Amino acid sequence: MFEWIQVGQWIIYALVLFYVDLNYLLFIISSFFPEKAGYKKIDKYPKVSVIIPTRNEAHVIEETLKRLRKSDYPKSKLEIIVVDANSYDGTAKIAKKYADKVIIEKHPKGKPHALNLGIRKASGELIYFLDADNWVNENTIKKLVSSMETNAIVGFTTIRNQRKLIEKVSILENNLHNVIMIGLFRLFKIEIVPGCNFLISKKILKRVGYYKDTLTEDINLSLRLYKIGERVNLINAPCSIVVPKSLKSYWKQQKRWRRGGIDEIRKMTKTVSATDLLIKMPFITLAAITGTVGLIMLIIGIIFSDFIFLTGFIFGILILIAAKIKYNKDGLIYLPVVYIYYTIIEIVSLVKVLFEEITNKKVVWQKTPK
Repeated sequence: MFEWIQVGQWIIYALVLFYVDLNYLLFIISSFFPEKAGYKKIDKYPKVSVIIPTRNEAHVIEETLKRLRKSDYPKSKLEIIVVDANSYDGTAKIAKKYADKVIIEKHPKGKPHALNLGIRKASGELIYFLDADNWVNENTIKKLVSSMETNAIVGFTTIRNQRKLIEKVSILENNLHNVIMIGLFRLFKIEIVPGCNFLISKKILKRVGYYKDTLTEDINLSLRLYKIGERVNLINAPCSIVVPKSLKSYWKQQKRWRRGGIDEIRKMTKTVSATDLLIKMPFITLAAITGTVGLIMLIIGIIFSDFIFLTGFIFGILILIAAKIKYNKDGLIYLPVVYIYYTIIEIVSLVKVLFEEITNKKVVWQKTPK
């Protein structure tokens, strides 16, 4: 009996080593792979429709649209569509000065519905998604279009507001996300599409049924694209975003992301293959909760003096350091404080979401205030 217990322990260790240590190690290595730079010239540019959902965005929408108009993408091939959720601060009035189409929702039904309205009104064969506060570089759209090897492509995001502690936590999370996405892309050709800086063929969107009314419409779309065999390319085409400036806003955002992520993964486990479920899905899940997994493994490693569990924590720290060095070296000295703060929020929000799952508490999509 004792021998069988030992065998069981080694099996657990092997799983830990594969699902956590190897996971982290590959993400660390992949984060330093060279990224595709520049773009090739193409003879005939396809028409691109940019879709921006808005809700009381008068303070940010003008600069976003001005930067889009300065894009070096052929002007005759660029269509800007703003879908406004009946704003009362003059957002639509500002948008009409720059956008080709402004759609007013008299009775807003959430972001997924707004995106679908924009898609259906779009005349472009390619659809590019942005949020109201997203700033693109002059060459971002041309870089994405000319680098498309599949029917969809994603560029990286950077964060503009970087002063407060909670903003630094968001920067770390964003950098970590970039490293993880490179890792998933290199390993499995998997990319979780974001809500912005994302370009996709309109015919593919139509094939998968556009956006669904879920808490995390981007994750939902990612899994449906993966299910039909569509792969999303990933390149370094930058777009800057604004993250929540208060703990309350950040907390709401994290809860929605985790709740939505759990819902989508639960749906996916009912339809994916055994290979995806046992190999690829754990990579996605564990990578998404780096801080929590790392801290749990540290505690177990200390209690049981177990080196294998300690390596999980070590690799978790290394991937955070790698993410920080690669994408944002500034403030590296604050990493321990930021990591602790990030991990606490991550653990508490995850526990809160799991409690809501158990109690079947209904959660609806809400815009994250910034």
